[in-house]
Amino acid sequence: MKDARLELDIAGTNVPVTRVADGEFQATLAAPLAEGVSPVTATVAAGNETDLLAGEIDLHPAAHTDAAPAGWDRRTVLIAGAVAAVLLALVAVWGLRRGRAARIGNTQRVGGAA
Repeated sequence: MKDARLELDIAGTNVPVTRVADGEFQATLAAPLAEGVSPVTATVAAGNETDLLAGEIDLHPAAHTDAAPAGWDRRTVLIAGAVAAVLLALVAVWGLRRGRAARIGNTQRVGGAA
């Protein structure tokens, strides 16, 4: 979404978000998330419209141990991937809802009950 703004809260902590392109944002956690379920809230604003999206990240210990990229531990990679996936899903849902609302708002109804 062009000129969209995003605020992100994960497990009660405000996470700074940087806009990297239209509809694309990047966030970095200051500390790893605790294992278990963490609530995620994203506020997306574009123009005069604002939408609140909520979800959760369910983080469990790895059942296997693959090698992580150099300089990164596996948990950090998993958390970064989960956050990216949640952000992408939230922005996609918001875009779909906004598009649907625009289509409904532009629909002219003619006729009535017979």
